[in-house]
Amino acid sequence: MNKRALVTLMTAAGLLSSSAAHAGYDFGDWLSVAGFGTIGAYQSDTDNVRYKADNRARAGSEGDIRMDGDTILAVQGTVNPTGQLKGVVQLVSHKKIDGTTYDGSWRPLTEWAYLGWAASPDLHIKLGRVVAPLFMISDARNLGYAQTAVRPFQVMYGLNPITNLDGSTVSWDQHLGNTDLTWTGLYGKTSVATASGAYRINKVFGGALKATHGDWTGRVGYTHFDLDLTLTPTYMASYDFLRSRTSPACDNCTSVIAERTPLSGIKVKMLTAGMLYEHEAYAVQAEFTTRLGNSLAVPDTKGWYVQTSRRWDAWTPYLRYGEMTIADHPGLTGTAPYVATSNEKVLFGNATRKEWGLGVRWDFAPKVALKLDYTMLTSTFPNSTAGVISPPTAGGSLNEFDKDKGQVNVITLNLDFVF
Repeated sequence: MNKRALVTLMTAAGLLSSSAAHAGYDFGDWLSVAGFGTIGAYQSDTDNVRYKADNRARAGSEGDIRMDGDTILAVQGTVNPTGQLKGVVQLVSHKKIDGTTYDGSWRPLTEWAYLGWAASPDLHIKLGRVVAPLFMISDARNLGYAQTAVRPFQVMYGLNPITNLDGSTVSWDQHLGNTDLTWTGLYGKTSVATASGAYRINKVFGGALKATHGDWTGRVGYTHFDLDLTLTPTYMASYDFLRSRTSPACDNCTSVIAERTPLSGIKVKMLTAGMLYEHEAYAVQAEFTTRLGNSLAVPDTKGWYVQTSRRWDAWTPYLRYGEMTIADHPGLTGTAPYVATSNEKVLFGNATRKEWGLGVRWDFAPKVALKLDYTMLTSTFPNSTAGVISPPTAGGSLNEFDKDKGQVNVITLNLDFVF
């Protein structure tokens, strides 16, 4: 972390600490306005690979300092906030994607825009552009201040980059003795873009059950997606190349692409489970997900993590570990060298990896937190890596990354705030 990035964060901290105590603005009973943000900087320790704070991001660190990974600014307005019927709009500026194209701009996007109806104290319905409730912290996925660590663990949250959907969610709260239950259902459509292409999710539906009993919270969920994929020109060229190969160079490339790698009519299902234990100053959080589909373009994958933390006044150190495993295999056969390479890459890149992370959160002022994180990642297939660990754009070499045993270390300094 260089001096300029550190000075930028600390200067912002001083400015925010004087005003954060007045977070949120109410204009009578008919309108409330609030917001949140993160000013973040991160740096990897090698130029042989490109590390991205989020697999939806365009750019990443190749040994240089970047401030476009976690940095975000959001403003949310709520009409009739205390009423039975309310309207919510949230605008977010984050250098990632705009849902359909991969342009990496900062222009504000509409993250939420919905009507919410409290049909009863226990039944809540939202209609419009709503949060996609796929994981335990989906509601706060963009809100760094609400999280202990610098960002959601990408070994799991990277399996599904969707944060919102156009449709509806329904939540129903029930009480069973000393246990609080929340049933959630979702239905709609959405789109998202990543480094490989643009995903048009024509239909998404699912449900989840969350149970809280004393210090324990558990959650299980199921989500189904029907989607079409438009590959970027680079990935499409690889797709067309494999599709046109014949024996003996590749005995089954044509059939594998035709039968196991459709780009339209892709069906994916995702099963998730998570738990949170909070007792006094201690907390343990864990999640697991498995993704299954009918196309190697969205390969079968598993991801999980465990995170533990302990709070001492304004300080909260944490430690976490997680893994992502690509479980699919193309099964290509033939004499050409690209056959083995394509198998290892699962056609488009293999994100299988392990991650350790340790850090500390410092709540030095009301509604402001400074976080320092050190993450150690190991790619299982350094020459075929993908996702948050991607091939370098200039200077470095995946062969050298392989010699380093697929290891990359990243330091992050984030300032989170709400207002």
